[in-house]
Amino acid sequence: MSKLKQVETEALKLPVDDRARLAHRLLESIDQDSDTDVELAWIEESERRYQEAARDPAFTEPATSAFQRARDALGENR
Repeated sequence: MSKLKQVETEALKLPVDDRARLAHRLLESIDQDSDTDVELAWIEESERRYQEAARDPAFTEPATSAFQRARDALGENR
């Protein structure tokens, strides 16, 4: 019997509260891995944008105009 099947068999013998707690912990561990992947992707993207701006400041945009473009895209007229 595979290790996974053994763990599953034993886990299904647990009382409902313990199974729920185990399921919650397992899902949390998956979410943490996903959060780490997202965080790493944002770090890479911010580094790419920083390097781009350092190479050519023409790629940068003042915050006021960036926010205005965002508001315009959302249909907000302030």
